[in-house]
Amino acid sequence: LALLCQRLDDLWVEYAGEVVLFAWMQFLKEGTLEYLKINSPYEIQLCEFGPKCIKNNLGISDSCSATGPAEAVIWDTRAIQDVESVTTLIDCILDFNEAQQKKCFDSKSYMCDICFSEKVGSECTHFKKCEHIYCNACLKDYYTVQIQDGQVQALNCPEPKCSSVATPAQVKLLVGEELFSRYDRLLLQSSLDLMADVVYCPRPNCRTPVMLEPGGEMGICSSCKYAFCTLCKLAYHAVAYCNITS
Repeated sequence: LALLCQRLDDLWVEYAGEVVLFAWMQFLKEGTLEYLKINSPYEIQLCEFGPKCIKNNLGISDSCSATGPAEAVIWDTRAIQDVESVTTLIDCILDFNEAQQKKCFDSKSYMCDICFSEKVGSECTHFKKCEHIYCNACLKDYYTVQIQDGQVQALNCPEPKCSSVATPAQVKLLVGEELFSRYDRLLLQSSLDLMADVVYCPRPNCRTPVMLEPGGEMGICSSCKYAFCTLCKLAYHAVAYCNITS
């Protein structure tokens, strides 16, 4: 990066008094790899020490020198990596890109295929998988009915035969905190109901999910500490025969 900064400075001097932006763009797009003698963008070697090798605000370091610690290297402070890792940098870029896409989406107008009204993007929900767009008012009414009826697995895109599903964040934004709590609880319950090794505490005022041991017939509620038989759901009777099996 320090070499790139130096090359951009050289172009600035060459184009003194003229527009240099396009020359910069052309160099960065077409000449960067060749200038740095990089055969592939996947072979870029990062500084082993990263930002920790910088000793002061002048960018002087004695730990990244190719000739040893005795010779100090002056780094271009514009080229210093100020993030912890490349992964963090990529995450920042992706977050910024998503924010810009959202900003662009919010500023445009879209036709809702339910109410056939034109709404700005900030009043609409975009299903990224299928690219369908509906206004928030219509989706709120649609999802509210589904949640109240307990159909939490059906919060998908209203388009017929479309398999796109609304994310929990989208559902929460549309229906509000109270209804979302019901949705979240029912969704968890429906998922637990599909698990063979999970039962609910038999006590009516508890109903906490209990994970069963493989082959075991005793369940212990982690909430109320009630020990029960997983077959008859009564208090655990140890070696006594269970009414369900006797």
